[in-house]
Amino acid sequence: MPRYARRKLNGEYYHIVVQGLKKEFIFNSKEDKQKYLEIIKNKLLKYKEKIRIIAYCIMGNHAHLLIRTSETQYMSDFMQRINTIYAKYYNSKNDRVGYVFKNRFYSEPIKNESHLKNCIVYIHKNPVKATMVANYKEYNYSSINEYLNERNIISEKELENIFGVSKG
Repeated sequence: MPRYARRKLNGEYYHIVVQGLKKEFIFNSKEDKQKYLEIIKNKLLKYKEKIRIIAYCIMGNHAHLLIRTSETQYMSDFMQRINTIYAKYYNSKNDRVGYVFKNRFYSEPIKNESHLKNCIVYIHKNPVKATMVANYKEYNYSSINEYLNERNIISEKELENIFGVSKG
């Protein structure tokens, strides 16, 4: 099956989903989820203002990222690097070879402000929907706690743009 180029839209928000091959659990432990977040944080240093994270949630068999990028090529490069590093880590840790992720990644352009805010809520409520926690604030591997406390991965500048307020 051929691979299609992603639409070239500049300065857009995207909802990205990565999923384990055959929907297998690839983020099995706290260590795995922390590793994926660590990789994201390290790669953000390389992509500085080219990629901004607005929301994220790392589940057992998939992960959500809401990003803003000036060009889709940055998004593709960013995700390829993150997923390659994680796949090498995962395969080494589990003494296995082969693909870890189903396809490259799924990306959906965000259409408007309402869609953007609904996507943020959807991402943060994912662990509740999956009955992993009763309250979305209890889940340690989503950006909700960065909204409420110290920023680590998400972009303060983007939160100011979206919500019109800054922390502090």
